[in-house]
Amino acid sequence: MTIKPYNAYEDEALDKGDNASKTVVRKNISRFLREYLQHTEVDPGDSEARLWPPDTKDVTFELVRGADRVHLGYIRSLSPQKSGAGSIALKWLCNLADKNKVVLDLVVAHHTGKNAKLSKLELAAWYRRNGFIDDPESGESSMVRFPLKSRGWPI
Repeated sequence: MTIKPYNAYEDEALDKGDNASKTVVRKNISRFLREYLQHTEVDPGDSEARLWPPDTKDVTFELVRGADRVHLGYIRSLSPQKSGAGSIALKWLCNLADKNKVVLDLVVAHHTGKNAKLSKLELAAWYRRNGFIDDPESGESSMVRFPLKSRGWPI
């Protein structure tokens, strides 16, 4: 499984920085994705998604590589509601992003159907509890999470 490549228009996000900054950001993202791929495995039900952790396969993620960040397409718990698997997995992903100084973003989207566990408002609150903030520049329901300074990010 390969991570979807970013589109050319996303390079505009890095145009304001110098070449050294762009290189550092890209290396951080590459290191993050390498480690992500090492600790997950392909979801047989969705070739673009990954299962975590590999031994129990409690959660499925979809990530998309951007020029200056990684987009979380979705995170979905495959365990019974209130098991905490989704929260544990999101914390793992956020810690990995902090470790590698990677910005995460997402669009809050409610999973519909009989397996829906959280409303859109509940999802947004859950993401906020995990360090995401509203991103009004990117549109309605967009959120972003910057690496935590406590993990070594020089903000």
